[in-house]
Amino acid sequence: MKNIKVRVDKEAIPESEALKGKNFDAVLNKASKTNQSLFKGKAWYIGISLSAIIVLLSLYFFSENKENQNNNEQAVIPASIKPFPNIQLEYESFEINPTIQNVITTKNGSEIVIPANSIVDKNGSLMKEPLTIKYKEYRDMVDVFLSGITMQYDSGGATYHFESAGMFEILAFKGDEELLLNQGSNIVVNYLSDYLGDNYNIYQFNKADNKWNYMYKDTSALALKYDLETEIENVESEIKTIEATIPPTPVMETPKSISIKLDVLESEFPEIAIYDNVKFQITDNKDFNVSESEMEWDVVQVKKSTNGNYILHFESGKTVKEYNCIPVFEKKDYGSAMKMFEEKYKKSLALLEEKKAAREEMFKKLNAEKDAQAASLRAYNLKQMNISEAMITSGKIMRAFSIESFGIYNSDCPQNLPKGATIFAKLKDKEETKPDTFLIFNKLHLVEKEKNALYTYYSLKEFSFNPKEENMIWTVTDDNKLAFISYENFKKMDIIGKGESFTLEMTVIKEEIKTELQIRKYLEI
Repeated sequence: MKNIKVRVDKEAIPESEALKGKNFDAVLNKASKTNQSLFKGKAWYIGISLSAIIVLLSLYFFSENKENQNNNEQAVIPASIKPFPNIQLEYESFEINPTIQNVITTKNGSEIVIPANSIVDKNGSLMKEPLTIKYKEYRDMVDVFLSGITMQYDSGGATYHFESAGMFEILAFKGDEELLLNQGSNIVVNYLSDYLGDNYNIYQFNKADNKWNYMYKDTSALALKYDLETEIENVESEIKTIEATIPPTPVMETPKSISIKLDVLESEFPEIAIYDNVKFQITDNKDFNVSESEMEWDVVQVKKSTNGNYILHFESGKTVKEYNCIPVFEKKDYGSAMKMFEEKYKKSLALLEEKKAAREEMFKKLNAEKDAQAASLRAYNLKQMNISEAMITSGKIMRAFSIESFGIYNSDCPQNLPKGATIFAKLKDKEETKPDTFLIFNKLHLVEKEKNALYTYYSLKEFSFNPKEENMIWTVTDDNKLAFISYENFKKMDIIGKGESFTLEMTVIKEEIKTELQIRKYLEI
């Protein structure tokens, strides 16, 4: 069981916690303090002098840092830029018939369930001819590093770093044309993950702005999220609302009956409020005492019973009387009430039929999704029967993604940067003999051996790490060389880690990096 990878010491940082980083009051206070005059006698000249000195000092330090790169600070490059563009990412390709359901098994044991008639072209037309599914898993941090995809997640003004339990990209093509997933269709990806635990969330990568978007909690092991169920609930709620507003068929008042005219609120009785001059006729006259009609009542109102009938409610002190009743109309108002009923009923009936048809269509799509899940579950159970022992030994688990579009997805646990030791770091080629010559780079990556996370640093003024972990760092220099410190060599460094300046001596690979295998050889990943 020693290979099982379970992270129980870390919990995903909730959105509520991340939003604590938003301090709008502080920003507004800073802005308000700037509304002061800049011209105040001698103070203005003093300010000019101080500004000139500051500018001169800034120019000096800027030129010094540009030459030596002591702080190793550079502008952040876009996350989608690959560090070695010449190294092509390898995808698995699968030819499928899009008119039938497809269950694909990948080389790593993951499964992709694609419903029938779920793929369309850019014009929204269903694909009928064979097409190609391209799929890639990013199983470790070398895969992620070579892709150029950021593993940082911004929320509430704070930046977190992803610890991944599974990341993949799925695309569809007809020739060179990229295809789309049909609206309302879901593909299920059962990702065979090396990382156990339930502290992960599902995210989708937005290539347009290089950001990860939170989707939902990763509940693991074939958990599916059916948005259609929510939509069906909404439509059923609309159907109930329409049914509740269909007016009752007008009834003419019975001669010599006991009736009372009351105004009703549209919010309480929308089906009756459309009528003018409606009255409420008591249906159980035998229970009505004529003397009660002479009483002064504190409260007289209409209520609706649980079976949909109406009740006249009377209150006077502690005396309470209730009688069943129906809405009725005098003979002079009956004709206009019938006209109003026919007009309203016709409109309500048409709208009701439209909503019911939409609900039936949603039920069909939902059943198709559930069929796809059932097929996936059957395939998964068969796989479990064959490899369950191997999965237990290696600590693998199926993580289920239900996706509504092609793209890049990840099951992640957002983390802060490692803590425990901090230094003001400088990077240097360990073979460099000049004392003040340091490496120029854009960003530095740190990996902890037992985590599937890529921590990224853009400044090394406060380079933090956990000395209790096995750490490795690497970067790509400005002249496109791979530079790194291995797990073993990092451990050998005599770092106190209390904010002191420290030069990290890197192994710089002088040969041109042409393949992924070269990188894996040097980093031993």
